[in-house]
Amino acid sequence: MTIRSERARPISRPLARVMLAIVTQSLTLFLAVGETAFAQSCVPTWAEGVFCVEGLDWDVRAAVAFDDGTGEKLYVGGDFVTAGCEVVNHVAVWDGTRWAGLEGSDGVGVDRIVWSMAVYDDGAGPALYVGGEFRTAGGVPAEYLARWDGSAWSAVQGASGASARSGVDALHAGDDGSGAALFASTRLSAAGGAPYGVARWDGGDWSMVMPAGGSGFARPSGTSGSIQTIGTFDDGSGPSLYAGGLFETVDGELANNLARWDGTAWRGLRTPGGGTAGGTGVDGTVYDLEIYDDGRGDALYVGGFFREFERGATANYIVRWDGADWETLDGPSGTGTTNAVFALATFDDGQGEHLYAGGQFFSAGGVFADVARWDGAQWSAPPGDVRSDFDGRVYALAAWDGGDGPALFVGGDFEQIDTIGALRAARLRPGAGWESFLPIVGNGLNSVSDLLVSNEGGVDVLYAAAGAFEPSGEIRSIWARWTGERWVEPVTEGDARVWSARVMHEFDDGAGDALYLAGTFRTPSGLDVGTLARREGLRWQPLLGPGGGGATGGSISALAGFDDGTGPALYLAGGFTEADGAVVNRIAKWDGAQYVPLAGPAGVGVDGQIRSLAVFDDGNGPALYVAGNFTQAGGVPASSIARWDGSAWSAVAGPMGEGLSREAWGLAVYDDGSGPALYVGGLFDTAGGVEVDRIARWDGVQWTPLVAPGGIGVRGRIETLEALVDSNGPALYAGGSFSGAGGRTVNRIARWDGQDWSPLEGPKGVGVSTQVDAIVSVVEGGRAAVYAGGRFRVAGGVASSAIARWSCEAPACPADLDGDGALTIFDFLAFQNAFDAMDPAADFDGDGAFTIFDFLAFQNAFDAGCV
Repeated sequence: MTIRSERARPISRPLARVMLAIVTQSLTLFLAVGETAFAQSCVPTWAEGVFCVEGLDWDVRAAVAFDDGTGEKLYVGGDFVTAGCEVVNHVAVWDGTRWAGLEGSDGVGVDRIVWSMAVYDDGAGPALYVGGEFRTAGGVPAEYLARWDGSAWSAVQGASGASARSGVDALHAGDDGSGAALFASTRLSAAGGAPYGVARWDGGDWSMVMPAGGSGFARPSGTSGSIQTIGTFDDGSGPSLYAGGLFETVDGELANNLARWDGTAWRGLRTPGGGTAGGTGVDGTVYDLEIYDDGRGDALYVGGFFREFERGATANYIVRWDGADWETLDGPSGTGTTNAVFALATFDDGQGEHLYAGGQFFSAGGVFADVARWDGAQWSAPPGDVRSDFDGRVYALAAWDGGDGPALFVGGDFEQIDTIGALRAARLRPGAGWESFLPIVGNGLNSVSDLLVSNEGGVDVLYAAAGAFEPSGEIRSIWARWTGERWVEPVTEGDARVWSARVMHEFDDGAGDALYLAGTFRTPSGLDVGTLARREGLRWQPLLGPGGGGATGGSISALAGFDDGTGPALYLAGGFTEADGAVVNRIAKWDGAQYVPLAGPAGVGVDGQIRSLAVFDDGNGPALYVAGNFTQAGGVPASSIARWDGSAWSAVAGPMGEGLSREAWGLAVYDDGSGPALYVGGLFDTAGGVEVDRIARWDGVQWTPLVAPGGIGVRGRIETLEALVDSNGPALYAGGSFSGAGGRTVNRIARWDGQDWSPLEGPKGVGVSTQVDAIVSVVEGGRAAVYAGGRFRVAGGVASSAIARWSCEAPACPADLDGDGALTIFDFLAFQNAFDAMDPAADFDGDGAFTIFDFLAFQNAFDAGCV
C-alpha cells in the first residue's frame, strides 16, 4: 500500500475493525427495537419503457402515404394514444423501422380521435391534412381539421375567418370540375348556421359545395346527415364529386346515402330503369368509395353497411357504379360480402392491380377472407393465403412504398392475423404475405380490473386480472403473473380454466393462504363451470354449492375475508342475485361448503349494486362494511353504505344524517396518525349530511371530509382506495376518473398522507391518461413500488398500457454495498470485506489508497441515504 501523504496514511485493520464494531454494535441495538433498515426517502417517478406495447394501443381509422420531402412514409390516424412505445396522440408515422409522433411546437399529435386523412397541395407544397374530433394539433388551436407540412402543425383557417365547426369525418383531395381542391364533410362558422354538407378548401378560403339556398344533407327525422366518404369520379362527362354516408335527401332531393355534385346541384344516383322497385342510392350507410378499372374502364366502387341498391336489388355491402348503371360483385357462392365493408383500396399485389376490401365480414362471394380482393370477375383471398383471418374489424386500407417495395397497409381494431400478432396494424407485401410492423408486442396490458400481491417464498409476486397481449398472438391471458420481465399466464391443470377474470383475493380459511378469483371458468370444450374458484396447486377448484351452482344473475365485484364469530369465511359481493339457486341479493358468504345469504329483519342482501368490501373495527368489534349503489340492506334503510356484524345489518349513521348522497366505489382502512378509520370514495357529495366531495372518513362515530390546504375532496369519481406503504412510508392512495384532489391537478391517481394530497409525477407529466381501477404496492429490491392498473395508455407522460409502476428510479446508493436497495448493518459488513480485500469499492474518498478517510466517507454516504 503506497503512502502518498499524511492524509493517506492507511488505517490499521484492527483499528478499522474496532471502529466498525462500535457502529455495528449501535446498529444491532437499533435493529433490536424492531427496525430492519434505515428508512430512506426518495423521489419516485413513473417507469418509462416497461409496460408499453410495440403496436398501436387502439383503433386505426385512417391511413395515407405522404412524402414529407424525405421520402414516402405511411401516416395513420385514429383513436390510439401510443404507438411503438411512444406517446403519439392519435397520429403516427411509420418511417420504415419504427412508429413516431408528429411533434409540434407545444405538443405531439392531436387531442382527440382522427377520422380522416388526405394529402393536398395548397400552393405551398404537398401537406397532410387530418380531420376528426380534436381541438388542438401540436398543442396549438386547430379545431377539427389541421395541416402537417412535414415539420409543423397549423390550423386550416380561411381569409374570411371560416374554419371547420364540427367533426370532420371525411377528407378528399380531388377535382369537382372547377379545379383541384380539398373537400371536407363539415359546416363552416362563417356560413351562418349553414346545413351540414361538403366544404371546399382552395388553399386560401372555404366555401360550401351547395346551390344558393340549399338545405344540405338530412335524414328523415330532420337531423343533420352524416357524410362518411367523399370521392371524385369521371363517368365520361368530366370529373364529378361524390359523397356517401347516412342521409336521405340532399337539398330536398331523394338520394339515399349516395349523391353526385354535377357542378350546380347534388343529385341521387339512379339508373334509367330505376331498379327493381324504383328509387335511388343504397339502403344503408356508405363508408368508402374507390375507383378501380377491371379492364372495362374506371368505375366507382361503393362499400358500406347496406344490403340493397335502388330499393330492391341485392348488393350485400358492396356495389359497382359505372356512371350509368349498377353492378353487383358476385362470387362462386354468393353476392358481395357477409357483413359491412369499411375500407376500399386498389393495390398491385404482384399479380396485377386488384380492388381490396376490408371491414367486418369473414367472406366475400363465398370465399373466406377478412380482407378480400376483387379482380373484376371474382373474389379471392390475397395471394398465398388460404384465409386472411383478422380477429376484429378493418377500418383503413392504403397502398404505399416505404423504400423496401410496395405494400398494402391494413389498420383497424384487431390484434392478430391468423397466428401473427399485429396490434391494429399489418401490411401485405407481394411474395411475403402478411407481416406485423413490429414483432414484439411488449409488456403492456389491454385492460386491468384488479391487481393482487402474493408473498410466495418471501418474495412479492404481482398478479393481474387483465387482458394481456402475447407476442405470438396465440394467447390472450386474462389472469397474468409478472415475472419482473414479462407477463405470463400461470400454468393450469384440470378442466377449469380462467375465461375471464374480474377480482382476486388471498384468504386463509384455516387451511392456509389461497388465491381466490372471481370471473368466468370454462372447460376446454367451452362449458361454463362457475364464477368463483380457489387456486389449489396448479388447478382451479370452482366453488359450487350442494346444488352445483355458483353466483348468477350478475358479476362478482368484490371479495373479502371476514370472521363473523363462527370462523373465517370468504364474502363475495357485486351485482349477482342468486348463489347456488338461492336468492342472496348481491352478497353472500362462502363457508367452505355452501353459499349463505346475509339476511336482515326485513330482507336478504341489498337492493342494488355492491362495489367494495372492507373489514373495520369501529369500536364495537370488527364488522364487514359494504359500499355501492343501494338504498337498503336487509330491509334496513342504508344509503350506499352499510355494516354487517355477522348477524344483522345496520346503517352507517353520523350525528347529522345517514349514509352517502350518491354511490360509493372504494373502501379502505387507513391510519393517518389519529387512529385507524374507514375511508370511502365514490361519486357522492355528502356523507352523513357533511360536505365531503367524493371521499370521506368514518371513525365509527362521525363522518369528516379530507381537508387539504388547497381544498376539500376530489374532482371526479373515485373507483378504488388502497392503504399502502410506499418508498416514503404509509399513505392512502385513490384512483379513478377524477382530475384533481385538494385543489391540485393529479390526473386519476393521488396520494393522501393524512394532511395533504400529492400527485404521482413522472418523466413528462402527472398521473395517468384515463381511469385507474386498481392499486397495489410491491416490495422490489428492498423498496416499495406502487403499481396502478386500469384503462389508461399513458402514465407520467410516457407510454404505459393499462399498467404502470411508480417507484424510486434514483441511482444506486453509494453506501448500498450489498445491493439490496436498503441501507442496513450488512452494508457495513460488506464495506469491511471490501476494505480487507483492497477492493476499489471500498475506496470511498477516491484517492487510490485505503485509509481511515474511506471509513469516514463511507459513514457520510451511509448517513446521506438514498436520495
